[in-house]
Amino acid sequence: MEKVELIRRYYPEGELFEEAETVNGVKHGKSVLFYRSGARLGEDNFCNGLLEGESWSYYESGAVRWRCEYRRGLVTGKEYGYYENGRLMKVTEYVDGMVVDSDIPVYDELGILRHTEKWRNGYCRAYFRDGRIIYEGARVNNERVGIQKQYNPDGSLRREEFYWRGRRYGKLRQFDRSGVLLSETEYANGMRQGYERLYNPDGTVYRKSLYVDDQYCGGKSLDYDEGVLRSECNMNYELPDGEEVNYNENGTVQSRIPYSKGMAVDGKYESYAEDGTVDGYIEYVNNRSVITDLDGNLKYEAVFYRNHLNGHCCMYTSEFEKLDGYFVDDEFYETKEEFLDVSFELMANICLENFADAFPEYTVETYKDFFADAYEKAENSPAAQTVYHDYAELENPGPDGIPEGRLVDYLVREFVLRLRLPNDGETERDIVKGLKELLEMQ
Repeated sequence: MEKVELIRRYYPEGELFEEAETVNGVKHGKSVLFYRSGARLGEDNFCNGLLEGESWSYYESGAVRWRCEYRRGLVTGKEYGYYENGRLMKVTEYVDGMVVDSDIPVYDELGILRHTEKWRNGYCRAYFRDGRIIYEGARVNNERVGIQKQYNPDGSLRREEFYWRGRRYGKLRQFDRSGVLLSETEYANGMRQGYERLYNPDGTVYRKSLYVDDQYCGGKSLDYDEGVLRSECNMNYELPDGEEVNYNENGTVQSRIPYSKGMAVDGKYESYAEDGTVDGYIEYVNNRSVITDLDGNLKYEAVFYRNHLNGHCCMYTSEFEKLDGYFVDDEFYETKEEFLDVSFELMANICLENFADAFPEYTVETYKDFFADAYEKAENSPAAQTVYHDYAELENPGPDGIPEGRLVDYLVREFVLRLRLPNDGETERDIVKGLKELLEMQ
């Protein structure tokens, strides 16, 4: 006797992930996948455990992402990919699970040719119009197989990962343009398993996060000086959240600073000498710190972005002489001009990494000029005359990363926090508008 059931699977947090019809424990009929929000992620049809008939994938807004058709578990016919605005991205033709040898045009959200995929014997190489390679890898039955590679606009390797039957295995590696390893993430059966490590240029780890069955189990931000651990901070995804412990040169604790949602918790904290005795105090107010000795004499004034020195900092000698300079993520620069140039370049590189595929013609200088102009305008505005004490990060990206469509908001908020630009609201909205116009997202 056949046993017909409707099975349900759930995300670890309890939200419905899949609802599928089964017969004797085998999928037979409709299967529906859901986003955590409850919106439909996809719809498939099965016959005795094999995909059969139309298959649909959706954006969280409900717009169609792609659609295709299966016969006896194999993609057959044309697969249509769409942008969220409804425009066609590409059309890929399959025969018995294999892409037909062809050159497939891929369009952007405005309907303009973006690049071309060249398919030969199930292997794809994608190229910009000027011949520069974008990515390459094999697919079988609409599933990635083997080593997949993505490239920077200059042709250097950007990302390398391994797939088997459409699921990641082994290490996902990402590189900068000079070939330096930026990160490694361990995968098994399509899920993160083990540590994700982010690297400094010298090869030391500056952040380590643990995953079990794709679930984030906490992480630490690490800071080394000539191979010696100088500080470690608990992380909640991208944001410091928890205790930061700083160490003296002999390895004893120098200070313990609590963080919440990316920023140091306002308050006054003890600092310790190498023998463990209290030698002063550290007072935080809105990510600015003032360090004094036991007699109340100033020793240091500093500004932070997350848990790193970032901005104008002053040190006071025992003779009360003031020495100042600038920092970008703990790196020292003597002049404000250097600090600004490095900050603009840092933001420019973030943009280049995120928007290189859509705007291959844009260079680091394109984005640097944008941020330099935005800074000058903000600093010369009436709002810059006000001292602001209400800076804050945007919401924690969490397990799904930055919400789709909000990357520009997060980039501009980082820019405002790093440069401590006017926090009046209007300044930030103007920069967001300007960056979206540059990226033709208005």
